[in-house]
Amino acid sequence: MSAVGTGVTGAMDARPPRTRRPVVHHPREHSIYQVRPLPGAAGHPIVEGLTPFLVTSEQYYLHMDPAAEVLAVTDYVADPDHPELARTVMPVTWTRSWGAGRVFVTAIGHNLANLEIPQVHSMITKGMSWATRSPHTPNSA
Repeated sequence: MSAVGTGVTGAMDARPPRTRRPVVHHPREHSIYQVRPLPGAAGHPIVEGLTPFLVTSEQYYLHMDPAAEVLAVTDYVADPDHPELARTVMPVTWTRSWGAGRVFVTAIGHNLANLEIPQVHSMITKGMSWATRSPHTPNSA
């Protein structure tokens, strides 16, 4: 069993707690922001060899599952609606085990241009391979 997700969408809603989406807020406009792998995750096959990179996309302020293994983060950009959130470190890519299954999630993927960034392509390809336990080893970015 595995699950792969890209492009987190939605907001907290009235569904049962296990099915609620983690997005709490995102700015009205797309932002340019840096994504960087966490130093402690450098050996994980999804982000191994990954260098920091810029994306232009929606940036999400999230409620996170404490069982998630965060692999890459960003510093939340200034938002006039919520200036207190500026510079908060937010997860962008993470994994989680679910029973015998593996879950890979990245919040990047809102537009096609971001999927053409070599580091994003690498991270998503490696994430799908990791989640599905594929013997295929994708090229690094």
